[in-house]
Amino acid sequence: MELSVGQFVPPFDEATASAFERRGSLYAPEWHTCAENVARIDIFNLASVNEFLEYATRLENLLDDTSRIQDKKFRQLPWYVYNVWLPFDFEPTPQPEISDGHWPVPLLSSHRLLSELNEIQRLSDLGLGNLPTGYEVMRSNPKEFYRSKIKLDNTTLMQWIWRGLHGAAELSIANSVPVLAAE
Repeated sequence: MELSVGQFVPPFDEATASAFERRGSLYAPEWHTCAENVARIDIFNLASVNEFLEYATRLENLLDDTSRIQDKKFRQLPWYVYNVWLPFDFEPTPQPEISDGHWPVPLLSSHRLLSELNEIQRLSDLGLGNLPTGYEVMRSNPKEFYRSKIKLDNTTLMQWIWRGLHGAAELSIANSVPVLAAE
């Protein structure tokens, strides 16, 4: 899953603007013209992200696999194939508000994602917030990173995904740009 921090590409830009209009809110005009590529952060694949989501679920003591996303404490996490975070604080709707044409896409808050990640860090004993092996190489030189064939244990994987989500949310807020998570 890649976290793209910066201007959306179609259909996400138009769909997000329409969802804001339905809410009676204004989609910030600068999001149409903001930097296209503030950052690209790799948090591996959906299976890896799923491991992190399962870990977060255990931390919040929702071990029942039948619980619905909207009932979870950590609702700002990437529970869908596509996720959109916007750089302001708002409550997401219970159901995803937009679609890429096939998949539901929730509109989420970068501010609330940071709060949830900080709570996960507080509850965790995995050293979330530590710089995982290879992370700086992935951020500075992705080609070199992929050639390195690095192997990660489960703890390092959790640290990596936490750091990637946290970094994307921080960049979103600092640059007033959206984030798109996509597989």
